[in-house]
Amino acid sequence: MGVRFCNRKGCEELMCTNYIQSVGYICKNCISGFKEYLSINNLNLKTRDQIVKELNIFIDTHVQNQSITVDEFFKESEL
Repeated sequence: MGVRFCNRKGCEELMCTNYIQSVGYICKNCISGFKEYLSINNLNLKTRDQIVKELNIFIDTHVQNQSITVDEFFKESEL
């Protein structure tokens, strides 16, 4: 089984299991981000083509730095 990186710009997730034919691999965090993006932009997509079009736009946006706590930061740094 090969490494499957998320296709979103700046996302470093690997081992993604969600694959969309015209988009590529997308991780769970980016799927959640896409749902949030739709909500924030008040987009109510009703067809597969609309979803794919908007997902391609979203995939081309760079991942924003996500907020984390100091404890989470140091936990990530543990060896």
